[in-house]
Amino acid sequence: MNSCKAIGVSVVVGLLMVGSVIAGDTTTSPGRNSVHVSTIAVALPAGVETVMLAGTIVRGKHGQVLTVDASVGSVAPGESGAFRPRVNGVAFETTDDFGTGSSASIICASPGVYGCTGTGHWWIDLDAAEAAHPGTFIGKPLSIELVGGGLGGPIGVSANMSARLEKK
Repeated sequence: MNSCKAIGVSVVVGLLMVGSVIAGDTTTSPGRNSVHVSTIAVALPAGVETVMLAGTIVRGKHGQVLTVDASVGSVAPGESGAFRPRVNGVAFETTDDFGTGSSASIICASPGVYGCTGTGHWWIDLDAAEAAHPGTFIGKPLSIELVGGGLGGPIGVSANMSARLEKK
């Protein structure tokens, strides 16, 4: 095994021993109109949706859209996974492989020296979400989670997420 592969395997094993980091290594949570969260070490099991990061915006407001931007990178070559946000337990947009919301994927077709990255951008209209789930969004704290899982095997990742309220 060459030294690059040995380092990659060591990092993944170390991450798997660390376990999930839910709040993030760095965060601005709770935020009034935005929240930013990042971590450099989280392990995602295969086929099980796991919370990678979480942050809170203090209060959902009428006439606002919640947007989320996220980036996730695997720490070893050949790893793949999927991730997506949810707010107060509700997924953004349409269904995916998990059956509960849209996702972005991190996919490496062939092993290399570096890991892979994936990014995504999602939004949800808070008025429409409140109409569909009364008492869940308007005037309530918005708990935003970035969830994901490994595809085919466990995956070690670093991740960051930014969420903000914007006027319609």
